[in-house]
Amino acid sequence: MSLNRALVVLATLTLSLPTSAEGQAGACNVNIDSTHGIGQRFRVPGGFHSFGNGGVWTSCIGRPTKMYSDSMAGYTERQRLDMVGNVRFQDESVILTSDRATYFLDDQRLEATGDVILTNIITGSELRGPNLRYLRAVAGVRDSVEIFATGRPTVTYRSFGSAPSDEPYIIIGDRMHMLGGSNAWAGGNVTIDRTDFESQSDSAQLNTGGGQGTLVGNAQMVGGDSVSYILTGESIAFRSENDVIEWIQARDSANAVGDTWQLRGDTVDFQFNDGTVEKAMAWGRAIETTASADDYQIRADSIEIDMPDQVLTEVRGYFNSIATAVTDSLTDADWIAGDTVTAHFDELSEGDRGLSFLRAIGNAAALYKIQSEETGPVPGINYSRGDRILVRFDEVGIKDLTVDGEADGVHLEPIGNAQ
Repeated sequence: MSLNRALVVLATLTLSLPTSAEGQAGACNVNIDSTHGIGQRFRVPGGFHSFGNGGVWTSCIGRPTKMYSDSMAGYTERQRLDMVGNVRFQDESVILTSDRATYFLDDQRLEATGDVILTNIITGSELRGPNLRYLRAVAGVRDSVEIFATGRPTVTYRSFGSAPSDEPYIIIGDRMHMLGGSNAWAGGNVTIDRTDFESQSDSAQLNTGGGQGTLVGNAQMVGGDSVSYILTGESIAFRSENDVIEWIQARDSANAVGDTWQLRGDTVDFQFNDGTVEKAMAWGRAIETTASADDYQIRADSIEIDMPDQVLTEVRGYFNSIATAVTDSLTDADWIAGDTVTAHFDELSEGDRGLSFLRAIGNAAALYKIQSEETGPVPGINYSRGDRILVRFDEVGIKDLTVDGEADGVHLEPIGNAQ
């Protein structure tokens, strides 16, 4: 057979699907359009084997799907098309390039290896990695596009309906699974990066259509430059609205650290306003719920922190609450306790912000060492009980202590200091 005759025969080859699959919306019946090298076709039991090199162009009959490779081998009885060298595949949803690829027509599946780059034409998402399995959306086969990748691919992920200005999620993991244009799963030392946060976890799930994400296993989120925090837990869930984070919750031994505070509990919850943390809460019984700020620690059943515009303003402990001054091990700590304990922070002097007052409400009690000229170098000790106790501070230390309601207590002066 002459080369020209081989080219004509090859160019008219069709790798048809079985009759039951023909006519399915989106299905591909491959036609070998042309080759710039040698093309050959052999009859075998059950079909034909076709080969081409020098640059081979193929397409899906009646569909906008186009394929190119340096060389090609097609097997009709196997419903398989192998492409080698500078592979390019394009259909209604994606553009893919790779070193090698195989298209399986029976289930409309493309498997690619070697320097794989897949771009979603609709969303703008991009995957780069050593291998990929792409399952096309075909009526009667599957409702949505599915993509699987291993070998630690990198995904620049955008969802259906996202605005061009929306920032993508940069996802890296040992393995990846994407469904449709809004759902993605990653497993194995996963990292997700954006300018507003960075995260790492054993696995992760994103539903960008619903603005939701979950990190599972040794999870950590770190706020960006404008939102300073480090949040850890066994799992972390987050939610966004209009591409802006509005809520994060860490669970199971959760810990959060900010510039001037720390919060621990079974669960730690962040609420955002205009992209910054406005309120943090912690609760649970498996581990002690605590908050630390300005040399004080509050322990309670649940704790709430207000920080409008990223400025620590107030810490509140609810039920079985106690605030304790952080001291060295040789000094007994001052403390104040009650059903509710509030620590308020304000500007004490120009450019100096700190603890302004501590307040206990309900079954209130407090023990404080009070230094004065009368007591000399050794402070007096004041123990008070009442319905409400207020301790005010200035830049030096305790300014005054007041007790309201049915009050009692004792004040002890050191012996000999007043002489």
